[in-house]
Order: sequence, then C-alpha cells, then structure tokens
Amino acid sequence: MNKENKFILIFILLFSLVLSLTTININRMTGDEGNHAAAGLFVNELGTAWLSNPTISFSELSDLAISHHMHYKSFGSFLAYSPFHFIFLGLIYLLFGVSRFITILPSIIEVMILLFFAYKLSKLCYKDRRVAFLGVFLIAFNPLIFYYSTSLLLEIASTMFLVITVYYFSLYSLKNKSRYLYLTAIGSALAILTKPPMVLILPVLFLTLLWHRGLSFSSLRKKHKQIAVSIILFFIFLSPWIIELAVLETQGLSGLGKWTEHAGGFEKSAVEGFPLMDGTKRSYIGLSSLQNFVFYISTILHTWYLIPFFILAIVFLVKKIRALNIVEKASIVMVLVFFITFSIYGGAQPRFMIYIIPFIIIPTSRVIIKLFKKIWHPVVIAIMILAVAQCSHFLIATGNEFPVGKFDEASLYVIEDTESETSIISSQYRGQAFSFALLDKERKIYLFYMPRKESELEQMIEGKYSEPEWARFNIEYPKVNYIIVHEEYTKIDSEYDLLEFASKHKAFELVKTIEGNLPNTRTFIYKKK
Repeated sequence: MNKENKFILIFILLFSLVLSLTTININRMTGDEGNHAAAGLFVNELGTAWLSNPTISFSELSDLAISHHMHYKSFGSFLAYSPFHFIFLGLIYLLFGVSRFITILPSIIEVMILLFFAYKLSKLCYKDRRVAFLGVFLIAFNPLIFYYSTSLLLEIASTMFLVITVYYFSLYSLKNKSRYLYLTAIGSALAILTKPPMVLILPVLFLTLLWHRGLSFSSLRKKHKQIAVSIILFFIFLSPWIIELAVLETQGLSGLGKWTEHAGGFEKSAVEGFPLMDGTKRSYIGLSSLQNFVFYISTILHTWYLIPFFILAIVFLVKKIRALNIVEKASIVMVLVFFITFSIYGGAQPRFMIYIIPFIIIPTSRVIIKLFKKIWHPVVIAIMILAVAQCSHFLIATGNEFPVGKFDEASLYVIEDTESETSIISSQYRGQAFSFALLDKERKIYLFYMPRKESELEQMIEGKYSEPEWARFNIEYPKVNYIIVHEEYTKIDSEYDLLEFASKHKAFELVKTIEGNLPNTRTFIYKKK
C-alpha cells in the first residue's frame, strides 16, 4: 500500500472514531430507525435459529417470523423496503451482539466505504490527490452526511452503492475491461437492494453512456456476452429481495404488513410559501413540485461557505461541456436525474439530497484547488475549519431540537410491571418496537400502534380485532392493559388525540410519567385499572 492510500485510510479511520464517539452520546431512536432496528433483530433471530439448528424446517422459520411480528410488528420494514440493510444489521448483531451502539455500526462502516470510493472516484476524475482529499473531507463533514452516519436510516448505504457504481462504470468506460462492467451491475443491484428508489441509477448509467459514446447497436452486439453476464449478476445480487417477496406472497405472509400500523406518517397539512431546510431537518409531505425544488436547493446550499464554489463549478463544467470526462458526465446526469425526480415525486426531506452530495462536492473541490493554485494550503485549511464548525453547530442545534423518546425506560417499566402477557397500544410503536424486541426476554409484550379511528381503539381495548389476517393465522392476542403515549406523537393523522383519550378513559389510570429531553416530550404510561 502506497503512502497516499495509507494517508486516506488513516483519515477515514480517524473520522470513524469521531463518529463512534459522537454516537456514544446520542440516545435517539426515531420511528424509522426503530422499525429498521427491530427488523435487524428479527433477521438476527432467524439466523440464530438456523445456526443452532441447521435442519430447522421452513414451516418452523415461518412460525418464528409470525411470532416475532405478532409481538413487535417487524414485517413493516420488510414490506416497505428492500432487505440489504436489515440483512447486514442482522449479521452485525450475530457477530457483535445487540446494543444501541452496535445498531449504528453498519452506518459507520458504510460511510467509511463511501469515503474511500469517493476518494478513488475523485482521483479518477481529476488525477489530483489534493482535490480528492479535500472532496472526501467536505463529504465527511457535510452536516447531513455526518448526521445520518450516526443513524440507522438507509441514505448512507444507498449513497455508498451509488458512488461505487459510478466509479466502476467510469473505469469500464475508460479501460473497457469486463470485470468493471460486472462490478457496475453488482453495485447497481445492491443500491436497489438497499432502497428501491435507487433504481434511478439505471437511467443515470444509460443516459451517461448515451451522452459519452452514443448508442451503437453493432457495439452492443460485440459485447453481448458481457451484457448477458452483467444482467445475470444484476439479478443474482437482487435475488434476496425477489426471493423475499416471493416467499412472503406464496406463504400468505404479505398480509402481515396490514398489522403494522393503522395511522401514522408525516402530517399532510397545507404549507404556505416556500419552506427551507433548517437545523431541525424538518420534513414536509404534499408540497408542490416548485416548493420541493426550492426546498432541495436550500438543502444543497446549506453549506453556505461553498456557495461561490458551487456556482463556479457549474460555470467550469458548462465552459468545458464538450470536453467533460466520464466521471463529470455521470455526476451531472446523477444530480439532474435525482434532483428532478425527487422535486417532482418526493416529499421534501433533506436526507433525499444525500444521494447527490458527493457528486456535487467533487467538482466543487476541483474549483477550489484550481482557483487558489498558489495559496491552496491556507485556503483549504480555512474551508476545512468552516466545514467542521458548521457540522458541529448543526449537530449541537439538532441535539437541542430533536426529541428523544424514552423508549427503553418505558419498555422496562411495563415489562417489570406485568407478570403475564399483555397487549400495548403506543403512539410511537416503531421507536418502541426495538426496545421491546431487545428487552422483552420472556416474550410477554404484544405491541400495537394507535388506530386511525377512536372507535377502532375502543374495539381493540375490548379485545376485538377485526383484521381478517389475524383470524387466518389463528392468532389470539391478550387484552390491552397499557397505553404508552409519547407527548410529541399524540396525534399524527388519527381522528383523535391519544393522550386526551387515555387521560379521560375510565378504565385507565396514569401510572408513570417519564421526562423528555425537551419541553413537551414526556412519555406517559397508562394502565388498566
């Protein structure tokens, strides 16, 4: 290994150490993170069962899956997402055990790989280690990338595979070696296996190829064997998702998704004007395409100290439009396809721009080095200081504004308080699910999300479950004895306020109040009298 590679690896390792230290002090579990973590525990449980008994039958594994979902609704993530991250997390749990830090470990590993390939992609593009290192540093300390590297969401893994795919696609275009085409196919399959919207990488590759070489059918015929092998590899690496969907459907388990939740999601209220990305990472659903466009522009320009260089990078690329290399062309197509698609079809969520941040920063880094050719040392140091300062401010501001659910404390209280099996209704079941799945060793807890209608909630409290899938699998649930209300989630898109309902219900009494880290973030536990 040469000195240059050693240097970048040392930086990545030091960065991962900073992330790890940051993660130790983070005690949050958002709804999506809780759902993903519970799904990882489910994969871990299936893997443990198979390793302890390699001859276990498929019907036994199916019963185990149904049982796990009965308790913690783990199939919600499986039916909403493709399975790479859950499989990876389950494997990490098998190797290192289960804890909150281990839950974040996959994201730390993924961002390390992302930074390594971003460095290689930048070097391939501009053949300048200064540009490559500055690019990696600015990607690492981009506030959104740093923040989501300490979460269990799927954006870092998806971006990692996008960068890997573009890197090998560019190598194939430059060197025309079959193995790079095969690695491109594998990378794109794994991106889709991580998150379905990453299917956008396919039109990105096609449009880039069309721009760079044009469409020659005679050339395609000459490479028919390479193309055939690539397609086969693509579907082989995508097969876990295909098999998962086939098994769930043929075994009738796809209906389990209907148990997951009755109400929830983002509040779909009308938004006037143009919301902008801020330190709270606030998300909006139901905006117009123009509102999404403005929101995502503000997300990209959140790193304000790079705005002049962003503009100059655009000017630089436009001026040399006829002489762009393959990486620059792929980066332009990537940014346009993802930005336009999410502006038209995606809700306004800052994390959706993470996918294109590396492809914006790499040419921006080139502009900085080229512009300050003779004094690049002090300029780069100043920009790096600004990057770390803004990232730190973002994390501090976010930590002071982000509600932290007291899921473990609530779970432990209920588990210790009840001696028999019990059903629980929660206003934030996805965050609560991981805690119960982790701490409920005796499998006493059956967790439900608050239903959409108050009449349905009354029926659940009376033990009347109307979903036909429950009867189909011959499942009987214990009575509802607890209602857990997280104050910041008392009403999402339900027709009632769960806190108000529980406080006024004659059959329930408040037995525990857990203080939150912010005002109006308490957790209330109500128990049946």
